[in-house]
Amino acid sequence: MDLTIIDDNVRFGVRTAAIILNSNKTKILLQKVKDIYMLPGGRMHTGEDSYDAIKRELVEELNLNKDVTFKFSAEVITNLPDGRLYHELGYYYSVIYDETSDNQFKTNDANDGEVYFKWFNLTELDNLKFIPKKLIPYLNVDTPTHLIIK
Repeated sequence: MDLTIIDDNVRFGVRTAAIILNSNKTKILLQKVKDIYMLPGGRMHTGEDSYDAIKRELVEELNLNKDVTFKFSAEVITNLPDGRLYHELGYYYSVIYDETSDNQFKTNDANDGEVYFKWFNLTELDNLKFIPKKLIPYLNVDTPTHLIIK
C-alpha cells in the first residue's frame, strides 16, 4: 500500500525520488505529469525503505537498474495547484546515467496517466514549472542534508 493520505484539504505522502544526471552532470532527467515537472520516483510502500523504493521505482518507470547514492531528505509543505495543502516526506538519491539523447519518451502510470520523461540542462530548471522549485539549489549537494521546504 502506498504511504499516502488524502482528504478534502490535505494530501500527505512519503516519496522517494532520483536525481538522474548524465555523466558530465550538466543534464537532468525530469518526469512530466500534466504540466508539472518533477524528479522521477514515486510513493514508498508500507514496510518498504526508501532505498528499496527508489530502486523499484526506477525499474518500474524507466527499466533502469543502476546504483543509487543517498543525497538528501526533505520535508516539503506547500500548496498544490488545486489549493490543497501538500505535505511530503521525501528521500532523494542520485544516479549517474550516460545518456546522450535529448529525446522525450513516455510511459503510462496507473494513477497519473501518461507520464513523460525528458533530459534538461540544469540551467533550464528555473524556467520550468518544476515542483518543488526550492529544491533546485540542492540537486548538486555533496553532503547528505536534511531540508525543510515551505
